[in-house]
Amino acid sequence: MHETTRGVNVEALSCSSPKSNEELINFLDGHFRLIREKSLIVLPEYFIQGEQLFRGKSIHDPMVTTLINFAEVKGAHIVSGMIEQLKTGEKYVTGLFISPKGLIGKQRKQTPTSFERSSGIVAGEPETQVFTLSKGVGTLSIVMCIEAFKLDQQLRKLPSEIFVNPRGFDLDDPRYGTLSQSWLSHNQDLARMGKRYVVGATGFSGKSGTLAEVIDFEGTILAKTLDANDPVSAFANLDLLEEYRAGKYQSKIVPRF
Repeated sequence: MHETTRGVNVEALSCSSPKSNEELINFLDGHFRLIREKSLIVLPEYFIQGEQLFRGKSIHDPMVTTLINFAEVKGAHIVSGMIEQLKTGEKYVTGLFISPKGLIGKQRKQTPTSFERSSGIVAGEPETQVFTLSKGVGTLSIVMCIEAFKLDQQLRKLPSEIFVNPRGFDLDDPRYGTLSQSWLSHNQDLARMGKRYVVGATGFSGKSGTLAEVIDFEGTILAKTLDANDPVSAFANLDLLEEYRAGKYQSKIVPRF
């Protein structure tokens, strides 16, 4: 069914950031060597960064080139976060949208947190973009971390069929509670109210709450994990979503947990 249906195979992975280009190459080969064409790989918010947190890299860095080359060879799409630094010094939290044809576009975080601002991060353009997957398969928007909450009302009005939500790291902290569960519930609501798929991946720094999830347009969790380096997979059936938006939907999805 997946070969003839309009849709995309989704792979979301919560993980730590690679420290070198060689480590990134081995990471991609280890986790996604068997990835199929018409797939979407989702990686965390700070996946590509400098030697320390909030140290930036250029959009032309070899690690970005490695992601682009991998997407081209595999015929896949990749959404990855990075700390982007311009030659002029400005730093952004940026979501990269990469297709088999190269870097299609980027979504800079519109509302950096106070922690990010204190580390030199500046705000991006006040607009959430809608990207098109190769061969017109579907549409996608990148929602950077906490903006899934902050921009909630704006996001619900977008036509995107898939929201990708790359997140920083470790959502659970005994001092503040189990944020991963609240986040999962909110993204279920974001999916249901906007009639779209929502996919998320969280960075890992050694603590708990490394949520990765795929949620369908009814808010059903198709796949999720709280374990780092444990990719979750599901098929985003965009033909089925189109039927649902048109009021012609008959349930064909069996939830997987």
